[in-house]
Amino acid sequence: MAEPALKKQKTDTLGSQTFDEARQTVLKENSREDMLDGIFEAWDYDGNGSLTLEEILPFYMKSSKTNDVLEPQVRSGFEKFCSSLGQNPAEGLNKAAFKKWLSSLTNEQLATHFVRVKGWTSEAYKMNVNLAIVKDYRGKTIKEILDSPSDALRGLELTA
Repeated sequence: MAEPALKKQKTDTLGSQTFDEARQTVLKENSREDMLDGIFEAWDYDGNGSLTLEEILPFYMKSSKTNDVLEPQVRSGFEKFCSSLGQNPAEGLNKAAFKKWLSSLTNEQLATHFVRVKGWTSEAYKMNVNLAIVKDYRGKTIKEILDSPSDALRGLELTA
């Protein structure tokens, strides 16, 4: 039986490395500081040099160890941790506080996070949004779709 096209496409976009191979490459080519800096910069969406809870939360909640933790508990823990370091929770963690927070992780754990946030392929990612948009917008660039009116998205189109 032939391999489904979607599965094959996903495998092809990973390049020649598996996740574990990419993690091993990261461990060989990056110091602990490089990995911490890379993770911090990837999470710092606004580039202001600090991580707010809103920037950390998506990554934290995806962690396998936090599946049973609710957002209010994470928020409370974040506020306590910031306060214990003399950081204002509203301003977030600076890089030094972030490094202290992740200091208990092994290099292997850091490399895993690094690969997850930085990606493990140098190839461009491909996205098929044809089923999310109305027929008139299929084949357009992502910029054209983003610049289009909201009724370009399926489910939001105007009905007669």
